[in-house]
Amino acid sequence: MTIADQKRHERANIAAERSRESESLANLQIERARIQALRRRAEAEVGPIRYLAELMGIPATDIERAVRLLTLALVAVLDPMAVTLLLAAGLHRLARSS
Repeated sequence: MTIADQKRHERANIAAERSRESESLANLQIERARIQALRRRAEAEVGPIRYLAELMGIPATDIERAVRLLTLALVAVLDPMAVTLLLAAGLHRLARSS
């Protein structure tokens, strides 16, 4: 009788431990899914830059260099356009006041 009670107690402990471990596993799976969703979102945001990096011959893993080059290209293109627009606006204002 004592052995049966002892085995029942061991089975109850094993069942409780299994339940705790199952809950822990479920929490880890939820955390893993959340992290994978964040990773997919980050990859989607970096996708166009990675594509441009490959077009320029930069390794896709060197995202920082690709971002710097893209920023430099935007500045090189947009700053002269901004200066031209400012000059055109000034000339237009001078022409209207004459």
